[in-house]
Amino acid sequence: MNIGNQYAPDNRFKAAARLHQSKYRAFILNVDFNEYGNRLCDADDRVFGSDPLRQIWRNHLLGLAMIQQGNIYQFYSITLFPHGNNHFHKELPRYRALLTDQERACVFGCTFEKFIASIDGSSDFLAWKEWLKRRYVVCLNNW
Repeated sequence: MNIGNQYAPDNRFKAAARLHQSKYRAFILNVDFNEYGNRLCDADDRVFGSDPLRQIWRNHLLGLAMIQQGNIYQFYSITLFPHGNNHFHKELPRYRALLTDQERACVFGCTFEKFIASIDGSSDFLAWKEWLKRRYVVCLNNW
């Protein structure tokens, strides 16, 4: 079954896409592509494509692509996650450390608990806050 040229091994499209991604990563990481390009192109040594960072990187790239296409003017990559999710507690700071200062200023993480606790305002906001608590905050004491 053919699912598209981009999935064929070693074809020109896939090689060009990898090269483009590597140049873009070199720009975001503020490194010299000629010096680091081969390492960034190597599928076995991709920092951002690695499993621990993949979801954060893809979400960030989606927003950056929307800016590049002119769909939006500004983008902040904000990952909301439960406090008990150790993966994001560890990997978000690691991902942010790889970025330039300019890009780092647009990538954040926040737990559901902190986000929901920060909501204040009218009764409509407070009703929404209570709904979010019921929906996203797990109280293990009730189990």
